[in-house]
Amino acid sequence: MRHVLASMFLVLLPFVPVAAQAPAPRPIVVAADAPWRHANSGMTMPVTLFGFPRTQVREFEAPELDVVGTWQRDDDELTVYVTRSTAGSVPVWFDRATWAIETRPVYGRLTPAQLPAALRVPGAAVDAGLIATWTTEGAYRGTGVAIMPMGEWLVKLRYSSTSRDGAAVAEVLRSAIAGLGWPAVIPATAAAQPIAACADQLSYKGTAKDAPASMQTALAGALGSLAVQGASGTRPTFCREGQRDQAFGLYRPDGASDRYFIALSDAGRGVVVGPGIGPLFDKTAKPSWSVDLALPGQTINFAPQDRLPRPERALALLRTKPASSTSTHGPKRQITLPSSR
Repeated sequence: MRHVLASMFLVLLPFVPVAAQAPAPRPIVVAADAPWRHANSGMTMPVTLFGFPRTQVREFEAPELDVVGTWQRDDDELTVYVTRSTAGSVPVWFDRATWAIETRPVYGRLTPAQLPAALRVPGAAVDAGLIATWTTEGAYRGTGVAIMPMGEWLVKLRYSSTSRDGAAVAEVLRSAIAGLGWPAVIPATAAAQPIAACADQLSYKGTAKDAPASMQTALAGALGSLAVQGASGTRPTFCREGQRDQAFGLYRPDGASDRYFIALSDAGRGVVVGPGIGPLFDKTAKPSWSVDLALPGQTINFAPQDRLPRPERALALLRTKPASSTSTHGPKRQITLPSSR
């Protein structure tokens, strides 16, 4: 699916730095006759899935923060992505994945076979995943996608077939989900529903500019990232802001009017914009808004803004020098601040 999004990133290249994009994958050496275990989550990828032989396992970002397994027979390819997600939600990433499919010319005319439906991970208590399939009239006869949460990980399955229609694709995806080696314990999460449009539109007051910066504000931004990472597993309900046919997705948590999230792909990477926490450290500090790039293994903080910035301003900041960064994976957390020299 990452190659499906290449055209989207071409639109964003004037704004988005290389760090915001999923890097090129590298092969992982795996035993041909044994399941491969994802060390971070405990999920295993079997030698065969729905009768398809596993052809490769690749890593987009180390250490196994973004991996993909591929099973292939003839022209049919089944892929399973496991990506660490630090922002957004299953409905957000599902919305981006379905947009990428519906706008890809190779599929031609798409007829929904299974409208977005709830999906349950084996061992989970609620239907926290989503699935959709289509019958196509292009190079393939059917295609589909399913996305499910697994704690701090997203699991996405993609399948396109030259012989199976959308209904048969849905059967393959559900069978493949059951055939994966899921962890014995799946962290609890809320039931998922397809994302809805926001009831109103964001209001921007004036043009945002960089707020006064200091080592204290940089530290506050980094600590704010840690606070978000340390929050409970409960995630907000997002709504979609604006039109669905834009190159990037704009979403608002719980319909908030002072923050939003920009989904840069369907792979867990995005920009978190919201009120900064500077006033918690300095009562005399003026309100500011943070702009943070959330990646699978770190959050990169950019210059705080003096008011809620428009999305174009937030994306443009990604081309500037970061104010700080915070590692978000592993037993230790590392904060990197700008040099005082």
